[in-house]
Amino acid sequence: MREFLQLSPTRLPVTFAGLSARNWTVSVVGDALGFFTDAPEPPPKGEYIWRGQVVRVRRDGSTIVGPQLAASTPWVGVRDFHDGRYLLMPHEQQPYVVDFTGLIVEYPPFQRGYRDVCITASGGVWIGYDDEGDRLGGLSFFDHDHIEQFYHEPRGVDGTSFWCCYALNGSDTEAWCYYYTEFDIVRVLVDGTEQRWTVNFPGARAIAVSGDIVALLSGYGSLASQCCLFRLCEDGSSQELCRHNIELAEGRLIDWRTSVFGRQDALHLFSRNEWYRTTIKQLLDARGNADSNMFPI
Repeated sequence: MREFLQLSPTRLPVTFAGLSARNWTVSVVGDALGFFTDAPEPPPKGEYIWRGQVVRVRRDGSTIVGPQLAASTPWVGVRDFHDGRYLLMPHEQQPYVVDFTGLIVEYPPFQRGYRDVCITASGGVWIGYDDEGDRLGGLSFFDHDHIEQFYHEPRGVDGTSFWCCYALNGSDTEAWCYYYTEFDIVRVLVDGTEQRWTVNFPGARAIAVSGDIVALLSGYGSLASQCCLFRLCEDGSSQELCRHNIELAEGRLIDWRTSVFGRQDALHLFSRNEWYRTTIKQLLDARGNADSNMFPI
């Protein structure tokens, strides 16, 4: 039986300036990026304007205060750019960009229904879609001027093109993603060309990459709390290197309420007010030592 690999968290603020944390993601520099709101949960029916606040938390627990906002929905996804701007993605509404003061400076032409959004170091934007928005799955790349360079619409062996982008990890040169339904790992370059590898790990929600090694986290059903590492081969096959059953604080496992992201070579997990982080190197080093509490942020 596989032993459980325990990860240690950094505590995140539950409230800030009288507002409550609603969601967390990963900033462009690898910090935790949170959206806070004064809306109750669940919010009342009707039209309201809620106060919002963006807060970034470093690995040592210190905070950087972002812009204050006003939003007609408490469900707002946040991403940041290196130059201090923020991309705000209200649920079922047009996304917009604000400066560090909260002033709206742009309405980029991004389609709704994203599964994940990765901002690159130069300001490019990778968007992986689910199958319930403006586009039925697939992947888009927008340059730093927010002009769409291409839309990647993969097709399965049966000819279908309705592929939800379950996991996404993007850089200035390429994106790594994990598509439904065949669950191949796909590498897409900024010119739109692709490579694919077959792996035995269905439905991962996060992907991290280091050279020819890929880590997949949180698959279907009984695999929800598993992390699996593969070496990718030139012929499109893969070699499984190790698997870990991930255990959070108090013996909790990953479930649908845990947000997971892959950025560069790291995996990030957000559960309650806890932030967990581990890298491919740490996961490889942990082979045979999965009973230790190894990876504080």
